[in-house]
Amino acid sequence: MESKSWEIAQADKIERVFGVTDAQVDRRTLDFWPHAEWTRRGARLSFLQCDEILIPGTNPEIVDERLVQRFALVRELVEFLRSQKKNPQSVFILFFLHKLDPADYRLLRAVDRMGFRYAFLLSDDGDLPQPDFQDFNELLVKDVRIRPFFWRFKHRTKLILMALLKPFQNLKRVFELTLSEGPGVFLYFYYKAFSKSYGLRGPDFWIGKGQGSIDAYYPQALPVGRDTRICWTHLSMYDRYLAVKDELAEDLTKEDFAKEREQAAQETGADKEIALFLGQNAPFYTHPGYRSVIEAEDYYPKLVGLFESIERRLQMKVQKTTHPWGQPERINEWIKPYQISAGDSIKAVAKSRFVMGHCTTALYYAVLFHKPAVFFTTDQLEYMADYGPYTRTMAEQLGKDVINLDRVSPDEIDWEAQLSIDLNKYDAFRNYYIKRPGSPEAPAWDIVWNAIQDPQATGLAELRKS
Repeated sequence: MESKSWEIAQADKIERVFGVTDAQVDRRTLDFWPHAEWTRRGARLSFLQCDEILIPGTNPEIVDERLVQRFALVRELVEFLRSQKKNPQSVFILFFLHKLDPADYRLLRAVDRMGFRYAFLLSDDGDLPQPDFQDFNELLVKDVRIRPFFWRFKHRTKLILMALLKPFQNLKRVFELTLSEGPGVFLYFYYKAFSKSYGLRGPDFWIGKGQGSIDAYYPQALPVGRDTRICWTHLSMYDRYLAVKDELAEDLTKEDFAKEREQAAQETGADKEIALFLGQNAPFYTHPGYRSVIEAEDYYPKLVGLFESIERRLQMKVQKTTHPWGQPERINEWIKPYQISAGDSIKAVAKSRFVMGHCTTALYYAVLFHKPAVFFTTDQLEYMADYGPYTRTMAEQLGKDVINLDRVSPDEIDWEAQLSIDLNKYDAFRNYYIKRPGSPEAPAWDIVWNAIQDPQATGLAELRKS
């Protein structure tokens, strides 16, 4: 029997679209979901931000009051949505939730029971290769030089508990196989039986990116119904790649780029290629609830030594970019004369010979442009959960080594080996984390718009086949 929600989709034109999120709606979010484009197609897009469901530590400030409305409580947000109920089939709601706690479920239940159509955007958990933190904990426990006894005891106890629970991981695998290969109706009954959101009919579709974006959720009970599908899109950076790849192809043959190379040749007597370091502002990165323990006086001299070695041995020009939330003035004080380059990371990657970094997602541009990626770490980075494990895991999946600048001198690096790439692993990485094969070559917002308007749109897939 054909789903009622799909019948509605064909019969009613969407006039309002609300994005409900548990994170701050920043400028990058607004750029990724362009209000002007939705308006041009006849639907007003705005975001609803609710303090009660915000991720702890999130900055609640509104960046654009014309496009973002703020509510203190879920109850207030529900009342606002109820005021839009005159014609619920002309309204579509996009949920951007990184977690599902009781407050989130109350909101989902209310939206579902009011008859609104809605979709659920899979969060960022599957966008980055996930490390085996058990190995990371073992590494920390073994390092008696820098950790006190009570710290080692706590983590050894954690390892014992993890070992005891390991047999139950087989249950997770059973669910994964059933969900991916079995009938979609199993997921429906699993959801009805075990989810806190008992009684929901489920969203029209999930918004997926790479295959990893959905694998990260199995077998958790996401909001889902028997007719829920998947709308395959891609990471936000792929939108940027689509927008500039043709332009970049032209730029690399233009006179301006040739002049840059000629100027570099005049300065050094060599036709210099670019070695690009994609920085993450490791010592100075700040975020609510986060404090870096990386010491600038330990970190940056090692980078400067690396850059000097590259310029001397490879006769290349080193450039450095930083995180969008970076502090270039503070960083430039430590890395003279290797000042941070202004401009887009994607263009810098496209024009480089190879790129270097730790575990920033900007390295995904190297994958898209088939540039060699070289991974570096230090002892301090190794013992930070946000760096060491993720750097090693990303490097492994791309077929690369990780060079520890505390253990290997830059002059000992085998650059011939480091500048080779395994195209099969690059393509597998792209397909799993960035963009699934066969999904539309179009901006993500355009794919979602088509899925909202047309249940047969390209990019929609049956859940059980995904």
